[in-house]
Amino acid sequence: LSDGGNAYTIGQPVLREFLKAYRALPPTRFTPRKDARDPVAVWERADDERFLFYAVNRERFPVKLEILFENVENLADLPTGKSVGVKEKFANFELKPYQLMSFKASPNSRIKSVKTVIPEVDSKNVEKLVKWLENFNQAIVTGKTGENLNEAQKQRVADAAKLSKQALDAGHVWRA
Repeated sequence: LSDGGNAYTIGQPVLREFLKAYRALPPTRFTPRKDARDPVAVWERADDERFLFYAVNRERFPVKLEILFENVENLADLPTGKSVGVKEKFANFELKPYQLMSFKASPNSRIKSVKTVIPEVDSKNVEKLVKWLENFNQAIVTGKTGENLNEAQKQRVADAAKLSKQALDAGHVWRA
């Protein structure tokens, strides 16, 4: 596990928890949910025996996850088998930074939608970083800085600023 160039070599308990949830999953292809890619990514699969899904927080901060089910029966944590509470077709989870959680339910269970809630302080921080990149790009364009950058490097900064802003506008903080 890492955050940029910072490897977490002392994060063994976190890694054990991650691997426990990961190893409980069968070695087969899951389908990514289009409504749950950023910052928490969710994959799902159903067969004759059970409905399975897992969620991974891609961010360095905790994220709340709210899942609405079309139908859900016997929702349980996959590695432990412990029952997970569902109220009026909703299940709520809080994923720690980089946490993986895996679940199982009856074969006729299905996810209708997934919603993530990012802590405001972290959302504001991403906005601040994107704004900084936009300002840096503008300073390069106007010649206030970047005299040591070649044209390809300047273009990379411009592209990064544009893509980060587009991702943020779409609500994709991890991508931003």
